[in-house]
Amino acid sequence: MLVGEVMSKDVLTVTPDVPLQHLAKRMVGWDVTFVPVVEDQSIVGHVTDRDVLTRSVASGHNPRMVPVKDIMRREIFLVFEDDDIGLAAESMREHGTDCLVVADRAGQLVGTLSLGDLALRWRDHQMTGEILHRIQARRRRR
Repeated sequence: MLVGEVMSKDVLTVTPDVPLQHLAKRMVGWDVTFVPVVEDQSIVGHVTDRDVLTRSVASGHNPRMVPVKDIMRREIFLVFEDDDIGLAAESMREHGTDCLVVADRAGQLVGTLSLGDLALRWRDHQMTGEILHRIQARRRRR
């Protein structure tokens, strides 16, 4: 099975200069927890709902004034739409993340792959459980 068969294709993106309050409203409207940050058609990072809380609100930042670039994560965990789903799951487990950016071979964003996508559409429940365990362990270390 390929990543492109399992991934979410309808993806909310944001630019680095968007205020956090605008991002948060869009995340609620789209019912998503992970948003790739794109600038000039290049993926430059990502932000999660947890980032908005822990890196901004908990620090006392004004979400109307603080842009996404001030809290976004610059690491990009990327897989390709024609990669085997097992490779993508291994990447999630290795990095302790519950969402990956999916690109085509030209490097253009085509979707995201979440742990939820795996749980709903992939049959390797043991690997899905291992990824979740790794994510929880990583969060406890923070």
